[in-house]
Amino acid sequence: MSAQFYSLLHKTIQLYDACGNIIGVVPLWQTGYYGDFRKDSDLRSFLCEWAKKNNCDSAMVLSGRPELKDIQGYHVRMYVFEPEGRDNSGLAGGISTMCGNGVRAVAHFIERILPNVNHLQIMTESGIRDVFIKGDNFYQVNMGGFFSDAPALSQYINTNIIRAKNTYFIDSPIPEDLKRAINKYVSASSWSIGLNGDVNSNGKIDGEPHVVIFLDQVIKDIYYLRSIAKQVGPLVTKNLTLFPYEINVNFASINSKIKGDKNEASVLLCTHERNLGDDPNHSVTAACGTGSTVVGALIFQKYGLTDEHIVNIHVPGGKLVISKSNENLFMEGSVRCLL
Repeated sequence: MSAQFYSLLHKTIQLYDACGNIIGVVPLWQTGYYGDFRKDSDLRSFLCEWAKKNNCDSAMVLSGRPELKDIQGYHVRMYVFEPEGRDNSGLAGGISTMCGNGVRAVAHFIERILPNVNHLQIMTESGIRDVFIKGDNFYQVNMGGFFSDAPALSQYINTNIIRAKNTYFIDSPIPEDLKRAINKYVSASSWSIGLNGDVNSNGKIDGEPHVVIFLDQVIKDIYYLRSIAKQVGPLVTKNLTLFPYEINVNFASINSKIKGDKNEASVLLCTHERNLGDDPNHSVTAACGTGSTVVGALIFQKYGLTDEHIVNIHVPGGKLVISKSNENLFMEGSVRCLL
């Protein structure tokens, strides 16, 4: 690509703060680029360098045109590009399946193009995400259903070693070798594994995979919880024997349960994300929307909550709110434009 193309691309990229995560939004159609960036070594290298210069955590690379929604079936297609990550392509950076904070940033970007639209549809690698604009830079995302069975997770986990409990990976045992390593830092004997998304036309489900470890002790200091995630997270995320494509791991402390007339639960959460490189300080992010949604789904199941309840997820970057309607989970949070 020419220097003129990269100059134009640099001008079109926008930067957002989504619950403390710095997200780049890259609208490729505004540059006249209609190729597959995932196979473009020069473009991927450019995005990595741009991200480092702008302290950007992840980049949402967009194809499609928002004004052609009726023809495309969605406003834009969103690809999650991790500048510090890696994948099987051998090219710079890595591709992840879904980003809950990123999809809100994309919604903010589209809202500026189509200011009279209050319901957006964004195609992701885990299906179309419906996003509802709530005003004041606040967005609600339909994250789809929750899945914790082997068929949904088998591409991400080694089911020959990790055992399900009653066919689901909820409160299932942590393999002994890993449990001993984890217990040097924090007491844990079981974990839950799941993802959010929609079943496609082929009957398959894909989404961003998450391990969740609920800590026995109640922790009220989010920075102390973050220090645990930095120490223990790499033991799980980087265990390629158990998780061949890495996996996100969430450390959760339930601070208040549903009591009496109260319709809210409160959880402190820190997530060590996959595909973000080898620096745990960078990998424990300010917030993880997909992780918060999986944790919220487990809280709904754990305490038998109904659609009238909500789960407040407190993360280093602020707060995300998880609610439920029938089988779909919704994530709410704010976004602000930086550049």
